[in-house]
Amino acid sequence: MNEQNIFPKLLKASSGALALQGIFLSKDKELIFKERLPLITVEQRVDLINPSIPEIDRTEEFRSKSSENLFKQGIERFGSSIELSAQGGILWGTGIASGSAGFSRNTDRELTVTNNERNEGKYYSKVQYVVVPTQACILNQNIIRLNQDALLELKRIDKILDNPNSEDLASKGCQDFFNTYGSHVLLGRITFGGLYWISANCSEFTSSEEKNLQETASKIIATKLGINVATLIGAGEGKVDIGNNTNNYSQTVNKKDSLEVKIQLEVNKFGGEATADNLADWKDSLIKNQDKWAVIDRNCTQLLGVWEIICRHHINDFNKPQKLTELLHQEWMKRSEFKDDFTYFVDKITELNQKTDRLLNEDLDYQEHLKGIQKLIEYKQEVKTKTQDNHYWVEQILSNEKIQNFLNFIFHNQQNQYGNEVVKNKLRSLLLSDDDYLYLDSQSYSQFKELFNWIAQRDDKPNIPEFERINNLNDLINYIKQIITSILTKDRQQEAYLKPASLLLSRAVNELRTNLKQQDRFSEFYLLASLLPLGNILEYEHYWFSKKILHISNYEELIKILEAEKKDDLGIGSTNKNLEKREANLALKILNADTIWSERENYIYFINSILVPNLQCASIKSILTRFNVGLSYEQHEARKELQNIINPIPKVETGTGINDILKPVSNNEPIATWSPNDSSKVPLSSDLEKVLESLDLTKYYPGKLGREEVYTITEYSLQQSSPKNTQELAKHFITNLISFNYEGRKLKIVTENNSKDEGESKRTKSRFGGGDRQSKKAPEVHPLDVVAAIFLCCNPIIRQDLVQRMYACKLAIPLMIQEEENKPPQFYLWAMRSLIMKWKTSQGKNSISKELNIASYPVETVSFIRFNSSELSKSSLLNWIITENETNKSHSIFFDRNSEGSTRNRRLSEGMVEVAWYLPQGTEKDNFQDIKSFTNLRGDARKYPYQLKLIEGKHSAVSY
Repeated sequence: MNEQNIFPKLLKASSGALALQGIFLSKDKELIFKERLPLITVEQRVDLINPSIPEIDRTEEFRSKSSENLFKQGIERFGSSIELSAQGGILWGTGIASGSAGFSRNTDRELTVTNNERNEGKYYSKVQYVVVPTQACILNQNIIRLNQDALLELKRIDKILDNPNSEDLASKGCQDFFNTYGSHVLLGRITFGGLYWISANCSEFTSSEEKNLQETASKIIATKLGINVATLIGAGEGKVDIGNNTNNYSQTVNKKDSLEVKIQLEVNKFGGEATADNLADWKDSLIKNQDKWAVIDRNCTQLLGVWEIICRHHINDFNKPQKLTELLHQEWMKRSEFKDDFTYFVDKITELNQKTDRLLNEDLDYQEHLKGIQKLIEYKQEVKTKTQDNHYWVEQILSNEKIQNFLNFIFHNQQNQYGNEVVKNKLRSLLLSDDDYLYLDSQSYSQFKELFNWIAQRDDKPNIPEFERINNLNDLINYIKQIITSILTKDRQQEAYLKPASLLLSRAVNELRTNLKQQDRFSEFYLLASLLPLGNILEYEHYWFSKKILHISNYEELIKILEAEKKDDLGIGSTNKNLEKREANLALKILNADTIWSERENYIYFINSILVPNLQCASIKSILTRFNVGLSYEQHEARKELQNIINPIPKVETGTGINDILKPVSNNEPIATWSPNDSSKVPLSSDLEKVLESLDLTKYYPGKLGREEVYTITEYSLQQSSPKNTQELAKHFITNLISFNYEGRKLKIVTENNSKDEGESKRTKSRFGGGDRQSKKAPEVHPLDVVAAIFLCCNPIIRQDLVQRMYACKLAIPLMIQEEENKPPQFYLWAMRSLIMKWKTSQGKNSISKELNIASYPVETVSFIRFNSSELSKSSLLNWIITENETNKSHSIFFDRNSEGSTRNRRLSEGMVEVAWYLPQGTEKDNFQDIKSFTNLRGDARKYPYQLKLIEGKHSAVSY
């Protein structure tokens, strides 16, 4: 681990010496969050270490100003550790400050309107905050002392106590001291970095505007953060002024503009360069300049009262230290309202430390060793009950030389004794029951190595061989082969060996890590990256271990992975001196790791908190921080840049790309047109070929429509005009959809003549689409064929983008597309996996908002199919069911016979299955109380057995 030394001046300079400030521990949140003067000082040098928290990028919503202020104060003063203050005011997981203020939110992200919010009137705020850790340090009770000013104030109170009749005055002095300096100091890990906070709030809005608040606030925040798509949103809604072409945009100005004026934007930066124009520059200033660091997180579980600091370090500075400390503790309990029902956590740890000292200072009974072992077992349970952690037991007890000598004495005296199974069982309970030995460092483990081997031996199973030394990959591979052989030698009960084998493998990996770290620190990271495909994530600062029991197939897979790693020229033990390429190859290996979904959060943590802080090349750091590697499409872009560093590709100018999106359009500079690169022809069916040719998409098929083409600003996208021919239909749909503009669904060709006669060409239509067809000349391509063709031409990343925007615009999403008659249909479930469902349910008089990923919530599905032909439009019926009670019915969800641009015949979209969702609003008018999914099969169901089989297998009900 890369460590460097810093002096206490960093603690004093960061966030106004926040790490040195005291807090007043109380049930009153306002008292906790109030700013205090520094209570302690640090006179010794402190080591910088890597931060243990990942980079945080979160969004919160508030319905009351007080809740927002409370949350903001908590984040500013305590960082990510205070996050639970948003969940009903619970601080630090101890119930210290639970109360009625604030808002309630459970793990499913349900937001419940509370009484406090109702009393404050209308208010809405959306907050985006980014926490960027850079380094950390650890403050312990041995290196702190009272701040000189705080010490002088306490001496004044001590002097008052000389007069027996001045207790009231002394009590008031204690309360004044608490007001100024607080009652406790927070010790443990202090994390440095920066906090970027941006909020969009509004307190003046009408009921009709309320439903647009969230979307409008999101756009404002996204625009401020410089997100590309936000700029496109602005262009699509008439908020970007291009020259004097005001006539082209006047028709796109909508009613949300007035709401934007009412929303106030607030940006706060804690740490980093205050004048940074954007988030990326602000982050860069944090990394480059240590003087710009702020305190962004404080370990809120290690509390030390001022009376304890006096007892530990200042006992000789006072005339009546006992009376002073008792009075301080008494006055704190009186004001904090904890009284007798609060058990002081630090008192628990202090009591534990004292008991540990007594245990280690006592003479252990070597004669009655069974009693000694039992005493340790009982104390182990007490320690774990009080600390809820393995580390205290391992670091304070098992790592102690006296305990090691005692246990090794028992081993050497009992290993050859007859009937020693009782002793072995006791030692197993002490040492192996909770896998504590995995937490031991290499030196301590070596002291117990023979003992562990002895107690692991059982008569009813063969032994898993213990490794001798693991210095390189070959040693590890050979040891894994020994494990496989040992397990396979037993015909029965192989399961009994799997756990001990996994634990021994963990020890072997950790030994190799230690040796690699001494040789080349990047070799250690390459080893850890190689283990990611197994779904095993390390706790870097302590150990690596297998979180699941490995089977023979896992060991065989691991051997293949390690053998491949040996052949990597940039990997473990590489002599390649190109540091940038080695780091790029390492990052690419981690991004390519096929980790299971349940490990994804730890996987992202590994990248942000372990890998990035240890990288030396700014170019690689920039890639991993610019892209959100938790999102598949951003990860794809990061991979491309990393691959280009390893194997540079000569640049070929291909026109305007995504990097040119935000550049201003010059009057003298020609605007790029939407033209693809040439690609080889792919054999197409007759209908597919005709549709693609009509839409000018042939050269993009299959899956060649990428980010550069879709996100490029073109002359057409700036004009915001209706399509004038079939070649513009696809452009019109994509350009508007990328801008979250549902107008893109209006795929009607408009010429100069028919636009003038629009009013004369309207037709009569029935409620469910049984009217006459449009009289004016129809376009050659049905709107659904346009959507199907675009989906077939998009690469998976763009397809996922389109799905998200179709969902946001309330458009039905293609689930299956029948590309050719004799082939199975294309299935697009993967593209929907990132959709977030938002709906409301009623609970009494309250309305509860819910927000869940589509993949994590079971939804009932109702499927609509038809046999032969029908005068009744099932799509129109679906539109009516889903939107019946909506106040703003701006457009239909499914394309139906009445949709603009609709034609009689579909070529490519026959057999398409679309899906849309009914999302209740938590009112009495809701048709359904929970989410419902509706699928719509286009065409005669008898012709599409694949689609019908899927519908029959997944539906809750089918409507014919």
